[in-house]
Formats: sequence, C-alpha cells, structure tokens
Amino acid sequence: MPALDIRSDWRPGAPITWTADLLGRRHDVKGEVVRADAEATLEYRYTNPLNRVDHVVSIELADDGPGTRVSVTEQGSRNDGA
Repeated sequence: MPALDIRSDWRPGAPITWTADLLGRRHDVKGEVVRADAEATLEYRYTNPLNRVDHVVSIELADDGPGTRVSVTEQGSRNDGA
C-alpha cells in the first residue's frame, strides 16, 4: 500500500500518520514511533486500516564496506505467520 504525505516528528512515542492509496481509494493510517536513532534505526507500529492488523516495522542501517546495508523487517504481515 503506497504511503503518501507521511507526518511525524520522529521521536519515540510520537504519532506517525500517513495517507495510503490502494486501488484508487485513500486510507488514513495511524501509528507511533517506537524507536528512533537518526544514524541507525527507525521502528514504528501502525494498524492496517483495511484489516485492523497491528504491524511493527523496523528499518536498520549498518556500514557495509563502501556502502550502507539497509534491513527492513515487518511483523504482523501476512508472510510472518501472524
């Protein structure tokens, strides 16, 4: 579900909101920043507005030689058994 107009101040405990567009319909998505380290980690939780399933997304950055490794995990998605 593509995210549009993401808003947050990115501090732990802060709300995070965005509008999602799926098949031409707009959905308001609300969540909360769980963890934020500007140099390495962003973790947030949200509730999918279509099925009311809670998700936790973690984005982690790590040095990887001349580049940066980006790891993204999502709990609560259909593929993780939740």
